[in-house]
Amino acid sequence: SDYKGKVVILNFWASWCRPCRMEIPNFKKIYETYHNDGFEIYSISVDDEASAWIKALSQEQMPWANVRDINKEYSNKYNVSAIPFTVLIDAEGKVVAKGLRGDELNEKVSSLLKTSYKK
Repeated sequence: SDYKGKVVILNFWASWCRPCRMEIPNFKKIYETYHNDGFEIYSISVDDEASAWIKALSQEQMPWANVRDINKEYSNKYNVSAIPFTVLIDAEGKVVAKGLRGDELNEKVSSLLKTSYKK
């Protein structure tokens, strides 16, 4: 409910996942560009080891919400079978895309924010 009316990326990742970690600078860029326009990121780690997750959080310095999916509740809900994995949710709370990365993700976020402001 904290994100109602916002465009949100659910970012499934893990500390040991090199492609996940390589995507974080892109998330930071998107977050910095669009956060003030109604955009949020919610990162969900599938790490089993809390200490590895905490160490990665310290190293990456992600300025958005981060949780650990201890019971795989979120992973199961969104059918995550491999990481990195993104779920893009529009301002109305509908899942509009899954698995986007890089420029494709940036363009879709930009498009959704332009659409939500027209209403």
